[in-house]
Amino acid sequence: MGNRDQVSARQTAKHGSDDRDIEGHVWAEGFQLLAVTVRRAQRAGGLPGPRKDPFDRMLIAQALEEGCTMISNEAVFDRYGVPRSW
Repeated sequence: MGNRDQVSARQTAKHGSDDRDIEGHVWAEGFQLLAVTVRRAQRAGGLPGPRKDPFDRMLIAQALEEGCTMISNEAVFDRYGVPRSW
């Protein structure tokens, strides 16, 4: 268990579950947060193709940079070479 998980577990045990602690829930489930960086924003802005939604483009750029699998039912993401699962 990582240091952050230990802190979260202690806080939950001491104070009970807090549904507003989204970041704590993210870490507790084993996910990590991905920052929106200038580099990723530039990559997202430079993506070719049909997907124009800026949020989707950022997700694509992050997935490409981090080697992540996208969870989506939209086949348009396949055009960007991003692994996708649904």
